[in-house]
Amino acid sequence: MAITVRFNEEKCEAMRITHSRHNSSTDYTLGTTLKDVTSFKHLGVQISKDLSWSKHINAIVNKANQVLGLIRRTVGTANTTTFSLLHNSLMRPLLEYAVPVWNPYLIKDIHAIENVQRRALRLARRQKRGDMLYKE
Repeated sequence: MAITVRFNEEKCEAMRITHSRHNSSTDYTLGTTLKDVTSFKHLGVQISKDLSWSKHINAIVNKANQVLGLIRRTVGTANTTTFSLLHNSLMRPLLEYAVPVWNPYLIKDIHAIENVQRRALRLARRQKRGDMLYKE
């Protein structure tokens, strides 16, 4: 018994992964010409055509900052145990999901992720921006 797989041409996209600056375009077809994209999200990871992970890192940093703000607004920083528990269960998985795939190597990406961690640490210790050195 043969199983046939049907594709929805409107949902299919094509992306060429290359570091080349030459924009040679090849039209891929699957019944109709597929839409050419520069990045897409697959299994929660934003992949770009030059395999730069900056878009993905910006997206997860924004999401982690939103979750951290939500934790701060709902629980506050008075109860450090609850704050730490929520941080570890809600925010850290956002920053660590599929990290072996997109391991940051650019300094700007590493700093973006560390800034979220610094903010969480400051909130957990109820300190102001310049009160504590991150290395401590």
